[in-house]
Amino acid sequence: MPGGDSFERVTREDDFDFPAALRGLAGAPRILYWLGSVWPPPERAVALVGSRAASPYGEEMAFMLAADLARSGVCVVSGMARGIDTVAHHGALAAGGTTLAVLAASPGSAYPPSSHDLHAEILTQGAACSPFPEGTALRPGLFLTRNRVVAGLSLGVVVVEAGLKSGAHTTAAWARRWGRFVGAVPGDLIRDNARGSLALLRSGAIPIGDAGHVLAEIDRVSPATDPPSRLLEMLAPGPQSVAALARKAGMAEREVVAALVTLELTGAVERRPGGRYRRRDEEGRA
Repeated sequence: MPGGDSFERVTREDDFDFPAALRGLAGAPRILYWLGSVWPPPERAVALVGSRAASPYGEEMAFMLAADLARSGVCVVSGMARGIDTVAHHGALAAGGTTLAVLAASPGSAYPPSSHDLHAEILTQGAACSPFPEGTALRPGLFLTRNRVVAGLSLGVVVVEAGLKSGAHTTAAWARRWGRFVGAVPGDLIRDNARGSLALLRSGAIPIGDAGHVLAEIDRVSPATDPPSRLLEMLAPGPQSVAALARKAGMAEREVVAALVTLELTGAVERRPGGRYRRRDEEGRA
């Protein structure tokens, strides 16, 4: 299971551990609340979003894409809403991967209430985050803010199935504004839920038929860096295991060990008891 010890955290934009993907983006929240077992949030992340009133086809595609991406080491981001979002989270979890739920309520709140069990599972195998603190009253406008976080934390947004007017379109619009890739799954045009996807495709979205199409876009927008540099970016204060790092980086454990040895020799990381590693801070303290 990807998770480790559970955590509860608040990050502000001027904090060192605020997600780099969101830092400095016009319109992005300046504070995020986190709960879960995976920290920091994986940078190799893609959002899968879509209609609450999903068709069986849409649900099948969402589950397949999420599971295959999770097996490839990609974190699946979604909003835990009914329909496509819920199925995407389930797909990633079923594959033993990492998933991040971005909520329009506090990260400890399961919304909708029917998603209580899903929320609990996400916390043990990923994380939940929100721009809203505990006690925030749920109201429609908060979902729009939630959608911006979904787009900002992801390398790209894939709309699996959506009508012409939907929150998924809002998420895709913010993704484009911030330079993320936008993909859409072609659907059955007899259904209203496919018309939004068609509109996105006609406006330049990338046709997505399987996880390979998404992985190709990830490689295009996020060119590979050398393994030591990638791992150093993922290491936050607090020991992390080789297995956890391998899952986050989408690397084999032997590659992670080799990279960590290099970082240890340069003094960038320290090996802790139990075979866990942590980054040294700027003052040289582990």
